[in-house]
Amino acid sequence: MSSEESHYRHLLHDTPRIPRYLADAQNHLSSRQEVISTRISSFLHMPVCLEKAEICRKDLKTSDEHDSEIFSITNQSGQVLLYLNIPTTTVGRIAETLFGGEVREKPVLSGIAQAFCKQIAIAALIPDDTLAAFEEQQTNPPAIVEGEEQELLQDPFKEYSMHRLEEVPFEQHPVLEMQLKISLIEPPDLEFSLEFPRRYTDSISPPQGELEKTLLNCLEFPVTAIAAETKLPLGEIRSWKPGDEIQLPGAEISNIAAVVSMGKTKTTLAFGELGSEKSTKCLRLNKIASRQEADQNLQAIAV
Repeated sequence: MSSEESHYRHLLHDTPRIPRYLADAQNHLSSRQEVISTRISSFLHMPVCLEKAEICRKDLKTSDEHDSEIFSITNQSGQVLLYLNIPTTTVGRIAETLFGGEVREKPVLSGIAQAFCKQIAIAALIPDDTLAAFEEQQTNPPAIVEGEEQELLQDPFKEYSMHRLEEVPFEQHPVLEMQLKISLIEPPDLEFSLEFPRRYTDSISPPQGELEKTLLNCLEFPVTAIAAETKLPLGEIRSWKPGDEIQLPGAEISNIAAVVSMGKTKTTLAFGELGSEKSTKCLRLNKIASRQEADQNLQAIAV
């Protein structure tokens, strides 16, 4: 379990299936579902229907035991952005649709799975305007004018690499999963899933800001108003009795320190004047002690 999730589980008790810091990533992936469906329709040369689309938190305890083809999509830095899990039954159905009959040759099926996954990855990762501009160039190439250099758009998928895997490495386990079911003209349906690791979801939905905001709103720390401090011998303290007076050098009602206790650490964050509000004593702040130090202490709470 990640540190972010541990904080949420501890603070909110009933942790949602998809934590709030992944909400932006969830919404982005939802917007790609119809794009993926359209891309599949173009690949198969037939109309299809998006029968089921579900985005859920990928459970670390579960594993995909069914027979399937697994591909990873990495960027130029070698960072995994996406895993594609295509059951062999789905691969067979795609091959049957493309060739009009059953296909059993493993190299052919493997090539079909890779080509199919490439189309899904394109739809999932590449922005619509980038993809549309490149495809428009492919369909209607610009006229070649003698003496002028033509700047052609590069295939946007060249920025990514596809690799076939036996299984998803545990240390790169995905955090979000998109499960899709695509209905064809005739059954059976195509079922497959896209799995996104933290590297990809963080690029869309950085967790730190949302996490820090939640923690700062949920965590509570003792605040003590101190007019002054002094030191006295233990013997004198033990001899205290009602009516005794204790001298507080430098004490001023208009300069009372607001001290925040964080564990064993006590930090003065502000100074204020003692007053009252609706018969309740209050401290009206008139000075923030070392703003930079105060900010650092508040940020330390969310770590």
